[in-house]
Amino acid sequence: MALTKQQQFFAAGVAQGMPGEKAAVAAGYSAKSANSYASQLISNPKVAAEIERMRSKLEVVALGSKAELLNMLWTEIGKAIAEGDRINVTRMGELWLKARGELVAKHDIKTDQVIDLAWAAPVEIDEAEPCE
Repeated sequence: MALTKQQQFFAAGVAQGMPGEKAAVAAGYSAKSANSYASQLISNPKVAAEIERMRSKLEVVALGSKAELLNMLWTEIGKAIAEGDRINVTRMGELWLKARGELVAKHDIKTDQVIDLAWAAPVEIDEAEPCE
């Protein structure tokens, strides 16, 4: 079943950053029940999918064409590599893959701490003594 015009207007309002209650009123739902309508609409899988679709379109439109976006991200990746900024290389790389639709999975790994261990000599364990 396709979305109604009111549902589409609601989705557009939320995608543009309106709070749910205000988006419901703007879409023509009753002001008295706007909070209830907003809650129902946001939990509706079809409306939620439309909101996400509209948000992604708005991001691309705000930044320009997809090719412009990819070129901009690629330039930023090059700058981050030249500066040795591994965190921004990772961030820009993730955005670049998302824009291309190639991001399969994301795993957060903290790289801000690196521990360098050096061993003076191997430790010998006497197996006859119990460990405490």
